[in-house]
Amino acid sequence: MVIEAAPSRVLRVAIDGRRLALFQVPTVFLHTETMRGLGLPDLTLVTVRLEGGRRSVAAWLVGSDAAWWRTCPTPPDSTARLSRPVWRDLRTGTERPADGDRLEIVVAGSRMPVLPARIERLLSAAEVGLHRDDAARLGLWRWASVNHDGVPALCRVRRTRHEADRGHVRLSYQARMLLNVPPSAAGARPEVLIGPPPARGRRRILRVGEPRWSDRGTRWPRRAVRRAGTWGELAGRVVLRAPALCFRTIEATPGEDREQTVRLSEELFTLLGTEPGKQVYLEWGPRNRTVATALPLGQIGGGDWPQVRVTGHRGSAPRPPDVSVAAVGAVSRASLGIPRTAVVTVRRRVGPLVVAKLNQLVVPTTALMVALTADIKLKAWDLVLAGAVIVALMLAPLRMRRNPRGRV
Repeated sequence: MVIEAAPSRVLRVAIDGRRLALFQVPTVFLHTETMRGLGLPDLTLVTVRLEGGRRSVAAWLVGSDAAWWRTCPTPPDSTARLSRPVWRDLRTGTERPADGDRLEIVVAGSRMPVLPARIERLLSAAEVGLHRDDAARLGLWRWASVNHDGVPALCRVRRTRHEADRGHVRLSYQARMLLNVPPSAAGARPEVLIGPPPARGRRRILRVGEPRWSDRGTRWPRRAVRRAGTWGELAGRVVLRAPALCFRTIEATPGEDREQTVRLSEELFTLLGTEPGKQVYLEWGPRNRTVATALPLGQIGGGDWPQVRVTGHRGSAPRPPDVSVAAVGAVSRASLGIPRTAVVTVRRRVGPLVVAKLNQLVVPTTALMVALTADIKLKAWDLVLAGAVIVALMLAPLRMRRNPRGRV
């Protein structure tokens, strides 16, 4: 049964408790015909909770027509199957659902036609342009969940006042390519599903899942060190800049699923301001990131690899060009809570680059220490000024220069 609660819908379904699905990220399965009747693409980001329960978690909604639907004890059009991470995140205290347990699935958002971004207000691949009235109607604040043909993304909302934008979504060319949005045909514009991401309260966005090996419960000294590192990284990002690029994820090469690596097209390292072998941030949504080592993409799919059958959703969207894909391993995807196919942001990590430069201060620092011990009569402020100049000159090459816009 579906209850309309604009701009969201609440689906109340029975839980198939015979066997939980073995999936890496929290996933809820509905029958393919049910998904088609609701007009929802695969990998729709939803909020789920037990009927009558207070705890809400974020999960991916996927359609399935597997054989186990034929033996389902409840009607398939009103039944859901859960992955183990969903049941674990609901914190019910039981190993699997009991007979009679029901689930509430909150689906927020609606379909809207797509327009290209304007050149005078060009958007990045991680941004969507919406008329302010449409953003208010959909309940969008800063972030929006966007999905087309089973390719999900979390994008920043850029509000506009132009009347031509009313009832439409503005996307850049790169965003349309990553989301697999086709061009307009015979006057019909393609549509994307857009809505607010799952949230607790009004603005606190729910993250999808939390790995068991997460260190959220660590002691305060380690949390304090990590928080200090985060603030230092943000300060370095402001001073030295940290460019970011968007990619669509693909599966990692064999042997790298356990490694926290991301493979990118080699010519893009210059735009990111880093080099192969350096650390970068993988980001998906606000305050949701993980660290990975950036490596060249190479020939993905070449060589005599064994034929392995992978279960689960692999995405039906065709693969974009190599300059727009990032090969991400299973560990990194689980850290972000994303499926195999999603749009992520890659940003250079400033901290290790600064530390590498500071390591080169051994010789200048030694010279200053020698000057202190020698009878040269240097004042303290002279040494401080000299040290500041040396540090500034060593860090200057790390600052990314922006190209001037327009004619020069």
